Amino acid sequence: MAENPTYEELEKRIQELERAESKRKWAEEEKDRILNLSCDLICIAGMDGYFKYVNPAWEKTLGYTREELLSKPFLDFIYPDDHLSNDDEVEKLNRGEQTLDFENRYLHKDGSILTISWTATPLEHEKNMYCIGRNITDRKRAEKELSEERVKSQHYLDIAGVIFVAIDAEQNVMMINKKGCEILGYDEHEIVGKNWFDQFIKAEYVEEIKSVYNQIMSGNIEPVEYYENEIFIKNGEERIIAWHNSIIRDESGRIVGTLSSGDDITERKQAEEALSESEKRYRHLVNHMSDGLVVQDENEFITYANNRFCKILGYQEDEIIGMAAFDFLDENNRKILKKQMSFRKKGITTSYEIEVTRKDGSKISVFLSPQGVFDLEGQFKGSFTVFTDITVYKQAKEALEKANERLEEKVKERTTELKERNIALKVLLEQRKNDKKQLEKIIMSNIKQLIKPNLVRLKKSSLTGRQKSELTILEANLNEIISPFESSLSSEYLKLTPTEIQVANFIKHNVTSKEIANSMGLSRRTIDTHRHNIRKKIGIRGKGINLKTYLSSLT
Repeated sequence: MAENPTYEELEKRIQELERAESKRKWAEEEKDRILNLSCDLICIAGMDGYFKYVNPAWEKTLGYTREELLSKPFLDFIYPDDHLSNDDEVEKLNRGEQTLDFENRYLHKDGSILTISWTATPLEHEKNMYCIGRNITDRKRAEKELSEERVKSQHYLDIAGVIFVAIDAEQNVMMINKKGCEILGYDEHEIVGKNWFDQFIKAEYVEEIKSVYNQIMSGNIEPVEYYENEIFIKNGEERIIAWHNSIIRDESGRIVGTLSSGDDITERKQAEEALSESEKRYRHLVNHMSDGLVVQDENEFITYANNRFCKILGYQEDEIIGMAAFDFLDENNRKILKKQMSFRKKGITTSYEIEVTRKDGSKISVFLSPQGVFDLEGQFKGSFTVFTDITVYKQAKEALEKANERLEEKVKERTTELKERNIALKVLLEQRKNDKKQLEKIIMSNIKQLIKPNLVRLKKSSLTGRQKSELTILEANLNEIISPFESSLSSEYLKLTPTEIQVANFIKHNVTSKEIANSMGLSRRTIDTHRHNIRKKIGIRGKGINLKTYLSSLT
């Protein structure tokens, strides 16, 4: 069979996904999705004669369960006459041939015989080979009929699972099978007799393809045995078809057209593109994540490290690959990692802190979040770990602790200093309070003894109306002046401090606690404390009496 780039590409992707088992957990999910959705037979065949892996398509194609396929030598499923040819292909792989394309027949569980087309590639460093096969039984049968009887039986073409189309030398469709009509969305009469390239190929490619086709018809060049292209179907969608081509000759050997079998690989192509984009996206995210990421195999050697991990340790990626995690640790931290690795191999994963040594010899603290990787049989195959550099955090924490210690010392010193100042201030305030009281008494005494008697006498004397008015104003002003002193005397009787007296005076004039605090340069909490003390000293705490109303009644 001719080389099949699509199979080879799928094979490489599967190999990459297999290796990525120790690199990224999510790559396994993408690989399994492709394998489970694939209609192709995909397996890993061991040189010991047993299958190591088969995808679900095997069960659908051969009728055997996965357990039956894995428990017996694969020669038990190959048609006996093909055993020797299969051994020849294995021998070629043993001689170092990298990729082989071959066909052999398999026995279905119901006794029928199927023809499978294979592409096989040996696995590096393993005594196994990857094989991708396609059931070409229908196609082989149809091709045989076409070769022997010149398409005399449309029935065989219609039961094939692929498109069969015959195009004459003038590029018109001579025949198309039922599957072709089904995929293209047309009835047979809408296709037969029409120019194939004009109807189904993109306009920008038509002239080029027609030119190549004309050269094939003239015998100047051989047709490409396999190729892929996009065709338009009736609803306007594009489908990707993988074509196998052959020349049709008349009895004289003259080229009269081509016969092509085509398989709709649109979904597979979309899956491959999605997988490719997913791989690019994940690789970009991993390489640009703020934390380090490292993947280790079952022997604890590093198989992958992202950019951040390399930067954390000061190495280039090609230097780190192949090293062991223990290479970055001193003896104490090796003991920690060894203990954690023993847990990890049992499926127990916990995050922990460790100190690693960078390339330049400096040490940094990192926080590790590991995850073990296990195969289908539960065997430990390695792990991947997220590294978070917490060196700056730890340094900041230590600096903060030291700053807190210094602050506590300063607070203690300041507290002692404030206590001493408070004592001195209390003495000064007490003296000021006594001086104020003495001054108030003197002013009150002078006004009552010296001024008020004179005012009384003046009132009783003969005064003009204007003089009486001015005297009344003067008396009112004197009363206004001595009113605070009288309140102070009441406050003194109630044993309030000067500050409490000032607060009480604000409250009496309906000033809010917030406004009092702003006015006196004190905190709201301090004002609330004074309010509490005032209520306590005047004996109304807990009695539900309004403080403003009560203070107003005292004057």
